[in-house]
Amino acid sequence: MPDGPNLELLGLLNKYIARPIIAEGRIWTREDALLAFSAGASAVVVGTAITNPLASTKRFVVAITASGNSQP
Repeated sequence: MPDGPNLELLGLLNKYIARPIIAEGRIWTREDALLAFSAGASAVVVGTAITNPLASTKRFVVAITASGNSQP
C-alpha cells in the first residue's frame, strides 16, 4: 500500500467530477496535505496522524530504524 495520499485518484476525480473533493486517508505530513491540494482536493482530513499518537510514533520509529540512524 502506498505511504501517502492517492494523488492519481485525486487528479482523476478533479478532472471528471465537478464537485468539491475531500481527501481522506494516508495524509501524515503537511507535505502530504499540500500534495493532495495540488492534485485537486478542496479539503483534506488528517485523522490518525493526529488522533492516534501511537501510530504516528510507530511511523517515526520504523523510519529511523530503517535509516540505520537509530541509537541503542
